[in-house]
Amino acid sequence: MDKEPTIERDPKREKIVKMMDRLHWLKDAWKSEKSAEILSGVSKDKMYKVRKNWWGGLFSDLEYGVLPLLDSEKHAALIEEINNFFSQFGCDEFRDRLTTKKDIDTAEALINKVVLELKNLQNSI
Repeated sequence: MDKEPTIERDPKREKIVKMMDRLHWLKDAWKSEKSAEILSGVSKDKMYKVRKNWWGGLFSDLEYGVLPLLDSEKHAALIEEINNFFSQFGCDEFRDRLTTKKDIDTAEALINKVVLELKNLQNSI
């Protein structure tokens, strides 16, 4: 009886796929428009990008999921863009004001760039 071929798992590739899926979920499953009601963690329909929790999830995914996958030389421009994003949207001024459409558009544009680079990285492995 022949043995089934063993498929070797690639942890880096798996992490890339996981991060692409997660970023797609943040971009596509959460609503970009403003809610008609004040939102809280107990709201029935709370998946809006205007919530600071969405931003916290994005920051966490970028910092702990994406940045460790990037090469500091090859991806220097993208790393700098992510760090500038952290500076712009991780400050008290942003946390203390309402989220705008421009803020969301900026975040989505960064998500698109990161996902594209992760696809390129996945294809190069």
